[in-house]
Amino acid sequence: MKEWYEEIFFSGVRPICCHMCSLSEGSWHWLSQRLFEFWWCFSIKFVFPWAMYTLLVMTIKGDIDEPYGGYHDGWQALGALIPCICFIVFLIPLIFNKEVPSGDFKRTFAISNIKKSNAVEPAPAEIELTNKPEAVE
Repeated sequence: MKEWYEEIFFSGVRPICCHMCSLSEGSWHWLSQRLFEFWWCFSIKFVFPWAMYTLLVMTIKGDIDEPYGGYHDGWQALGALIPCICFIVFLIPLIFNKEVPSGDFKRTFAISNIKKSNAVEPAPAEIELTNKPEAVE
């Protein structure tokens, strides 16, 4: 069950969450880390996409019911054209990229790369000033 939870239910977002937790200044209690992991991973993987989809559908429905608050239909077409162009620009590298994926992302965010100690080293107690300001009279 734990393997399913970590590798399938939260696949893709759990390694990023573990790296975020490792960057904190102090160490986490195992329970608080697991609670944060569940909250963050569930929110990023399930809640955020649902919320964005709902907002998008509500916006499109509003635009269909009353296009741009009564403006001319040409503005509606122009408003629809911009996201379509952006989507095409997004798809171009996905379709025409002929290189084999390097795997850098998976290597960078592999859970095995997380430092065992996430405590930040203390700053030096005293900083020497080489150029001391002179008193102004």
